[in-house]
Amino acid sequence: MAGSEKDIASRFQRSQDHHEAYLRLIRWELEDELAMTEERLRNWSDKKLEANGIALFGLSAKTDGWLFGQRVIRFRRGAGRGLGSHRFRQGDIIMVSRSNPLTEKPIEAVVSNRSRDSIRVVLPEAPKGLRKGTWRIDRGANRVAFDRMRDALNSIFEEDGGAPLRELLLGLVHNPEATASLIPEMKGAKEVRVPLPSDLNESQREAAKMGISRRLTLIQGPPGTGKTHTAVRILENWAIQDTGTVLAVADSNVAVDNLLEGLLERGIRTVRLGQPVKVRESLREATMDARMESHELNRDLIEEIERNEKLSRRMIGLRFYVVRV
Repeated sequence: MAGSEKDIASRFQRSQDHHEAYLRLIRWELEDELAMTEERLRNWSDKKLEANGIALFGLSAKTDGWLFGQRVIRFRRGAGRGLGSHRFRQGDIIMVSRSNPLTEKPIEAVVSNRSRDSIRVVLPEAPKGLRKGTWRIDRGANRVAFDRMRDALNSIFEEDGGAPLRELLLGLVHNPEATASLIPEMKGAKEVRVPLPSDLNESQREAAKMGISRRLTLIQGPPGTGKTHTAVRILENWAIQDTGTVLAVADSNVAVDNLLEGLLERGIRTVRLGQPVKVRESLREATMDARMESHELNRDLIEEIERNEKLSRRMIGLRFYVVRV
């Protein structure tokens, strides 16, 4: 075991090696997902696609309101027929097409919510002839996740400053434990106050104390041990000290929503970044889009967007001539 741990620790001699290796891995993951999607569409029958819950056919569509400036479309089957069993969930990326997403350019959308007999999706604008004929929807590959993982790796690799995060995470600093124990550099603070909330148990208080006062802390524990609750109290502490804006991230939309919910319950001023359609409905008022919609200049912004859209539609019908002199 000791030998294998040493091998893992010394696997990457340079941060560039880590960067290149993981960029290659996430690219392979996307390529594999794209290949699997295409293989199913080429070789599976419509009946098999629907039986596996990854495609729905013969859907009628109509507009169903707006979600912070994006159009909501409702798909359903006629004559009171339900959609049956399927695997489309909130936040899923889907392809909307007439007959086959391989032979026509599909429209990419995101699932907003679903019921027994309908599914609502969000997209920038409604397609032409929406209510004519029928549509199909298919599960799509998640290019957004790939782009974000790539951008995250790039941001770590490009980070500058003393004891960069990448060197600490990769164990490339001279003394990782001592470096991780340094006081966080937060608005030049020389010391960090560490309250011990009464609603945390002993292990949670110790984890919160270390998380608040150290540059890097890893908190581990099985489900239900209060990791999110502890993280919320750490973030609350930093917010109360007014050390500046704090960015909290997590590996899924559900996890981010849990942090957001905890912070709002504590009365902490919090803004949720990301697509509102992927945010829990009860928390959408805390999104950046909701804040922008209530801003005093929002009406001016909408008018500019509508003016640009009208100009774009007019330009489609114009003919341009090139005169050589």
